[in-house]
Amino acid sequence: MNINEILEQHQIWLETSGKEGIRANLHGIDLSHANLRNADLSGADLRNTNLLNTNLRNVNLRDANLNGANLWGAYLPYANLRRADLRDTNLNGANLSGTNLCNINLSNANLCGADLSYANLRCSDLNGANMRHVDLHEANLFSANLNSVNLCGSILQVANLRNADLCNANLSETNLFSANLLNAKLRGTNLCDADLRETNLSGANLCEANLRGVNLCSSDLRGANLRNADLSGANLNNVNLCCANLSRANLSNVDLYFANLNGTDLSYANLRGANLRSADLSNTDLHDVDLRDTDLWDADLPLSTFIIKGEKYFISIVNGDCVRAGSWSYTVNQWRQFNQQTIEEIGGKKLLKFYPRLLDIIDFYCEKAGRPEWLQEQNNDE
Repeated sequence: MNINEILEQHQIWLETSGKEGIRANLHGIDLSHANLRNADLSGADLRNTNLLNTNLRNVNLRDANLNGANLWGAYLPYANLRRADLRDTNLNGANLSGTNLCNINLSNANLCGADLSYANLRCSDLNGANMRHVDLHEANLFSANLNSVNLCGSILQVANLRNADLCNANLSETNLFSANLLNAKLRGTNLCDADLRETNLSGANLCEANLRGVNLCSSDLRGANLRNADLSGANLNNVNLCCANLSRANLSNVDLYFANLNGTDLSYANLRGANLRSADLSNTDLHDVDLRDTDLWDADLPLSTFIIKGEKYFISIVNGDCVRAGSWSYTVNQWRQFNQQTIEEIGGKKLLKFYPRLLDIIDFYCEKAGRPEWLQEQNNDE
C-alpha cells in the first residue's frame, strides 16, 4: 500500500475503534520530505521512521510510537503529540511551535536548535535530552522532568517552569527573562551567565547551584534555598531574598544594591567585596559572614551589628556575639578566653600584638568584661 492507502485504512481503524481497517504501521519507512499535513496518525507505529524535513503541520500523533524516529528539520507546528513516545528521537532543528507535547516521553531525544516556542510540554519527560539553543519562548513546562538536560544557550523567556525538575541541568547562558520557576528543583544546576531578570524563583531549590555571573535583577527569590550555591559576580540588584537560605553561599563581588534580605539566612556566607548599599538586612542571620570590603552604605543592619573599619584588621560584630577580625571569627566569650599560645596559632605575632585593641573594641560594642590573666600579667611586667 502507498502512504495514502495506509492513511485511509488507519482512519477507518480509528473510526471503528479497530473493528475495521488497519492500524498504520510505518515502522522504518522513508517518509522524508513528504506532505502529511492535517493527517490523523494517532496511535500509529512510526518507530525508526525517516521523517526528515516532513510537513507534519496540524498532524494528530496522539499516543503514536515515534521511538527512534528521524524528525530532523520536520515541520510540526500545532501538531498533537500528547502521550506520544519520542524516546531517542532526532528532532534537531524541527519546528514544534505551538505543538501539544503534554505528558510525552522525550528522554534522551535530540532537540538541538528546535523551535518549541508556545509548545505545551506540561508533565513531559525530557530527562537527559539535548536541548542546546532551543527556542522555548512562552512554552509550558509545568512539572516537566528536565533532569540533566542540556539547555545551554536556549531561550526560555516567559516560559512556565513551575514545579519543573531541572536538577543537574545545564542552563548556562540561557535567556530566562520573566520565566516562572516557582518551586522549581534546580539543585546542582549550572546557570552560569544566565539571564534571570524579573524571574519568579520563589520557593525554588537552588542548593549547590552554579549561578556565577547571572543577572537576577528584580527577581523574586523569597523562601528559595541557595545553600552552598555559587553566586560570585552575580547581579542581584533589587532582588527579593526575604527568608531565603543563603547559608555557606559564595556571594563575593555580588551586586545586592537595594536587595531585600530581611529574615534571610546568610550564616557562613562569603560576601567579600559585595555591594550591599541600601540593602535590607534587618532580621538577617549574619553569623560568621565574611563582610570584608563590602559596601554597606545606608544598609539596614540587624540589631547589635557593627562594622568597624580603620583598624589593622576588618572587624565585624554580629548580633552582639559573633566577632570577626580579618578572616578569623569567634564568639565574644571565645575571644576573651583565648590564651597567648592560641592567639599566636591563629594569627601569629601580628594578631597577638593587636589582641588588646580587639578586646577594647569588643568591650566598647558589647558588655565590658575583664582581661585574661595572662594578658594582665603581661601588662604588669611592662
